[in-house]
Amino acid sequence: MTSPGSRSGIVSRINEDLLGPASENEELAAYPGDVYLTGILYPQDNRMMEDDTDQLQAEGVCDINSGDDAAEEVSLATTKRPASMGLSFAVRSDEVPVICLAFSGACYKEEEQPGAEESDEPDKVWKRIPLKWETQVALDHSPVDLTPSDTGIEGLAVHIRTSKWDGQLLVTVAVINQNKLPESYERRLIEPLCFFQTQLRVTPVSGTLLCSRPPVDSAGDEDSSMASLLYRDVVEYSVGHTCSADWSDDMSNSPAVFTSWIPSFVVPAVSSEGVEEFSPLSQSESGPVLSTEWLSETSGDALADGLARLPETYRKWLDSQEKRVDSLPESLCSQATEHLSRARHAADRMDGAIEKIRKDTDIAAAFRLANRAIMMQRAWGEPDGGALIWRPFQLGFVLLTLESLADGAHADRDTADLLWFPTGGGKTEAYLALIAFIIFYRRLKHRGRGLGVAAFMRYTLRLLTIQQFQRASAMICACDAIRLGDERPADLQSLQLGNSPIGIGLWVGGDATPNTLTQARKAMGDASAQNRPDQLKHCPCHQNRELRWAISDAGVSEYCPDEICRWH
Repeated sequence: MTSPGSRSGIVSRINEDLLGPASENEELAAYPGDVYLTGILYPQDNRMMEDDTDQLQAEGVCDINSGDDAAEEVSLATTKRPASMGLSFAVRSDEVPVICLAFSGACYKEEEQPGAEESDEPDKVWKRIPLKWETQVALDHSPVDLTPSDTGIEGLAVHIRTSKWDGQLLVTVAVINQNKLPESYERRLIEPLCFFQTQLRVTPVSGTLLCSRPPVDSAGDEDSSMASLLYRDVVEYSVGHTCSADWSDDMSNSPAVFTSWIPSFVVPAVSSEGVEEFSPLSQSESGPVLSTEWLSETSGDALADGLARLPETYRKWLDSQEKRVDSLPESLCSQATEHLSRARHAADRMDGAIEKIRKDTDIAAAFRLANRAIMMQRAWGEPDGGALIWRPFQLGFVLLTLESLADGAHADRDTADLLWFPTGGGKTEAYLALIAFIIFYRRLKHRGRGLGVAAFMRYTLRLLTIQQFQRASAMICACDAIRLGDERPADLQSLQLGNSPIGIGLWVGGDATPNTLTQARKAMGDASAQNRPDQLKHCPCHQNRELRWAISDAGVSEYCPDEICRWH
């Protein structure tokens, strides 16, 4: 976990590298526009040029292999670099509101480097010249247009517009670079006309208050209503134009709003353990319901009764939340009621799955074996970690989707169930358990003949695909070990799970894995090849053992060097 100190250091370094400056009066050997990537206000009508296209292609913004180069060139040719930034906010005052505007930034001027001819230093450098401007403005409902002669900074203009809203004054302040491009496009002539490290800061003068802005629900759809409910306690003091907006941590004692080119926010950690009401499920005389070991060993009514405690506990928590609805603003009550209704429907779906586990022996056995596979996978990766204990949301999601997963004609089959949780919370284990369940259930239901593809896993990033493939491979190996009879619960030893191995494949195209034996042999002979077949580096069962890979006319094979391993 990143400590607050190291986190602030990383944020500071990002700002220094992308926004600048490294020092107040720094000197740069390269063009400032090449050193810094954001916080820049360019001269008027500064369009993307050919060198910008090259940079965007390098960064992946433009696809040079898209086959539509002409269209992209036209698009870039009409794209202008930003010449303005601004803030919108709200103020209130018993008299005429007065605000203090403060602008800060810098420009860079090319200067000769004394003594450069006698050293390896460049003969010219770009010297940073700090820019600052501050003034007070009375907001009397009329437009305010400040010219460069008013700001005292060449090319810097400020426009202010206001409108009344419910006893408050909505204000928009825009800072504009009015410098004009030179007749010839030369970097050395354009660079001094740019403003770097720009920031606009607004503070209220005594007697004027900065107010939270009114909520904007322009869409009027359910997503907006949901957001209004979920973020009802979030206060917004400003929005940015071209840039982002931020405000003081203590708006009561030192109120201020300001522009931000690299906004940041500390997101509070989310507990994967759930609310306190769920803690008894891990430790109970009737069984630790969240334990994969208990879930794989327990059968019959004892298993179903234990599982029933999860939706029962969930409903009790929902009852406590329902009591809070009356305390909400009237405009949010209907949406809150809808959320509770959907949550209760989710609890009903869990009950449906539990009844299937109680009455259908194949579903019960598949559920138990899936928990055993997840337990084995965890034991292989963390031998001293003990049996995996489900987090309430994980087991809840498994039960939520289990009935419709097993029944192809179920009404919820048309529902796309989404499991959302921050990174590292345990989403992967939850859906791997569902994959293990459907693998076992198909083989049990069809008496060993439920072969074929049981699940597709799709990822948008190559590295994530490989990582998840490695984790899924461990689960699949656990499933196949159970098929062969390893670590089955005693009462499930006689189950027939078929003679065909349970396998997994990686289908990502020839750039990541070879499509032919010829390609595989070539890739295995090149340690730097990106499409080598040996994507699994370590044995899923003995993760301290590197897999051995071999290629023959029959195909590509791998094995674990440990003689006691199932996959030796």
